[in-house]
Amino acid sequence: MKNTLALFKKEFQSYFHSLLSYLFIVVFLVVLSWLFWQNLFLVGQTTMRDFFSLLPWFFLFLLPALTMRLWSEEKKLGTMETLLTLPISDAQAVLAKFFAAASFVALVLLFSLPLPITLASIGHLDWGPVIGAYIGAWLLGCSYIALGQWVSSLTKNQIVAFLITIVAGFIFLLFGMSFFTNSGGILSKVFYLLSTQTHFQNLAKGVIDLRDIVYYFSFIGIFLFINTKSIDKQRKSIHAYSQTVLVVAIAVVVNMLMMSLSVRFDMTEGKQYTLSDATKNIVSRLQDPVTIKVFFSKEVPQDLLALKRDVEDLTSEYKRAGGGNVIVEFTDPKADSAAQKEVSTYGIPQIQFNVVGNEKYEVSNGYAGIALVHGDQYETIPVVSQTTNLEYDMTAAIQKMSREQVPQISFLSDHGVETTGQVQKALEQQYSVNAVTLDDLSNVQNLVIVGPTEAFTDKEQYTLDQFVMNGGKLFVLLDGMVVNEQYGQVQPNTTGLEKLLGKYGVTVEQNLVADFESPQTLQFGNGPYRVLQPYPLWPKIVSSGLNSENPITGNISELALPWPSEVTIQTPQGATATDLVKTSAHAYAFTDLQSITPDAITTPANDALGQHVLGALLSGSLSSAYANVDKPADVDTVNFKDHVDNAELFVMGNSKFVADDLLQGSTDNALILNNAIDALTQDVSLITIRSRNSLNRPIKTLSDGKKVAIKYTNIFSSVIIVLVVSGATFIIRRRKDHKAKELYA
Repeated sequence: MKNTLALFKKEFQSYFHSLLSYLFIVVFLVVLSWLFWQNLFLVGQTTMRDFFSLLPWFFLFLLPALTMRLWSEEKKLGTMETLLTLPISDAQAVLAKFFAAASFVALVLLFSLPLPITLASIGHLDWGPVIGAYIGAWLLGCSYIALGQWVSSLTKNQIVAFLITIVAGFIFLLFGMSFFTNSGGILSKVFYLLSTQTHFQNLAKGVIDLRDIVYYFSFIGIFLFINTKSIDKQRKSIHAYSQTVLVVAIAVVVNMLMMSLSVRFDMTEGKQYTLSDATKNIVSRLQDPVTIKVFFSKEVPQDLLALKRDVEDLTSEYKRAGGGNVIVEFTDPKADSAAQKEVSTYGIPQIQFNVVGNEKYEVSNGYAGIALVHGDQYETIPVVSQTTNLEYDMTAAIQKMSREQVPQISFLSDHGVETTGQVQKALEQQYSVNAVTLDDLSNVQNLVIVGPTEAFTDKEQYTLDQFVMNGGKLFVLLDGMVVNEQYGQVQPNTTGLEKLLGKYGVTVEQNLVADFESPQTLQFGNGPYRVLQPYPLWPKIVSSGLNSENPITGNISELALPWPSEVTIQTPQGATATDLVKTSAHAYAFTDLQSITPDAITTPANDALGQHVLGALLSGSLSSAYANVDKPADVDTVNFKDHVDNAELFVMGNSKFVADDLLQGSTDNALILNNAIDALTQDVSLITIRSRNSLNRPIKTLSDGKKVAIKYTNIFSSVIIVLVVSGATFIIRRRKDHKAKELYA
């Protein structure tokens, strides 16, 4: 053991005496950091995904440069025989060299820690994926080291060893690309299993999966073992080759058996890849069985192959949580005629994807959908394209089917309201959603009014008032100003609804609120001359402006509101007003804007700036707007109610943020409305599931000067690190040389 440690120490120190090692650090950190910081502020998200997506390619070319000399140099200088005649075994020599190189790579990765630390200081960084990616990066680096070390033992020529290692590493990296994994059938699984890339991507999600750990240890172990055999010239025999084949076979079998085993540790914030407590509680209370029918084709491309593994892991957790009341079935409809009838019944469509066959790309059809069946009811997830919201979709479907009565959400369909098809479709996962007019609200319990622009008559206002007095939940998204985007003009939005809300103490002001500290960045201009610039009339509400103590906004990280108006509340006696959405302290409410173009927006003096409320919740005791006053002439006042004790009124001074033309295929911006409906109509358990899967982690608003300083400080900090390390190494070596001269003088 002592001799092994001595060899390890010698090999490890040699990296700090080599110019190649310092070039490795500089190229790795400077170039990778430069590529990473180029687009970070443009994307505006605190994530290191881009950094770690580039890292495997850097390792592919840089690590062979470190490993090419490990044995080739010994052979070239004639020190190989001397090393192997020392009182140290072949295996100890191999391990000493390996751990020295692995320790050096770990040190280089530590030098990159200023990047995530900086990100954490300018935004809310999820450290789980960062830690998982670092673990995966080190294991990936160790795999290339073991591979390169073996190749180096085969030749005296370092350049040959360098090139062969790159080619071999490239092949293992390519196994995870669509060219191989899209081949379909058992080959796809084999290539997926062999790829160093796919296992690294799994770890980079922030999930430490035993299958990925076993793969990397198997990869490293195999090449270290055959490295030991390759330097043992005296015992090269059929027996040695058979041992190698046996070790490889055992490793392959172990990894194949591990594919069906899910033992993992989810390090992501909110446990994004682990069933939430809310789901476990809902599933554990099931009275009757729920069958989760997963329809997945066997021949699928790489992205669906990785997705299939995630779906298998997730559904197995549902099965464990539900005990005997959750049944999971996996079926390939292309290979099962009965399953083909089922997918047709459940409305699961065929999807098209490219596969490789007959030396060309071909379009193939397949399935990737889920049906959840409860008695004679079923809910369908037609196409599973990602697992981000899969738990929410499945749990919402299970809860909807297992409830005795499904709550109804009604959207007002007239008065010039916004089109909200995407939001309504998302709500259909757990509610019965319909469109209504104010002619008949007798069966309506929850009414959503989004962006009305046409006037409400006195009779309609009375109808809404009595709806609230009878315990109906009212959700109002009202614009204080009507914005004409085509001509850039604004005018007050007078509908009469603001008059009714005012009787409850809620006022949606006729103004436009601009946030000069936290504006959304938009694209302006025509044709090829389009530029990105901050637009204060689209405030970007970050976590500091969202009420963290309320379940409606507690888990939302960012909200973009186009042309919002201020909401002010004079809280009635017996009621409670809760501010949910606020701007930064550097906002201003414009009442006299003639145009909404960027040039027309001037920054007011600092003493005129302040924080403005854009969304609030009013609950508790409310008096009717028509108490002690004359009622409209054409209404029936027989069942008039003048008071309610349990009113719930959700008001936002903006409606555009949930409009179909703004959401553009993503309902993330509508989380606050969905959460409000959940909170006021049922238990809040599903809110935590939906909100925790929001991957929006915005960077704090920074000046251009700070952005430049952060970018270049991080890029060139690695150069400073190299200078410090090289300087310290030089001083230590010089002192040792001086002591040696004094000793032998």
